[in-house]
Amino acid sequence: MKTQIQAFGENMCIIIPTEVTKEFNLQIGSDVEIDVLNNKIEISKYYNLKREISLDEMLQNINENNIHDEIKTNFVLGNEIC
Repeated sequence: MKTQIQAFGENMCIIIPTEVTKEFNLQIGSDVEIDVLNNKIEISKYYNLKREISLDEMLQNINENNIHDEIKTNFVLGNEIC
């Protein structure tokens, strides 16, 4: 996806398209992490794993692009009802 680098004072900023901000639940002030890998710049949502994340926060990040199908194990491990 193409975007532009803009001037922001003496720094530069990257315009993140609205559809990307919605998909990753990004808002102004959201923390992101920037890595340089194999001559590419990678920007990802930053998760502070030292703080506890509520179930509601986790569920807010589920969308049609990251939800998986039901996983069937096809065997009984204990006293569960099949």
